[in-house]
Amino acid sequence: KLRCDNAGENKLLEQRANCVAWKLNIHFEYTARNTPQQNSLAEVAFATIANRGRAMMHRANLPMRLRYLLCKEAFKTAT
Repeated sequence: KLRCDNAGENKLLEQRANCVAWKLNIHFEYTARNTPQQNSLAEVAFATIANRGRAMMHRANLPMRLRYLLCKEAFKTAT
């Protein structure tokens, strides 16, 4: 069983996973859109990664103008 949001890319994944060529036989369960309460583990993980990335940039004493440029790399490093 796989739980995911009701986005288009997940519908496509379901079609591919259960097609004749792949035959993975995965049951997809969809949650309602814009309801982070139903996806709490992922929301907590996103918040943790964002907080770690901000903490790294703060600890490095980066000026604000550079933080906006480097936030993607900091968040990648935090994972």
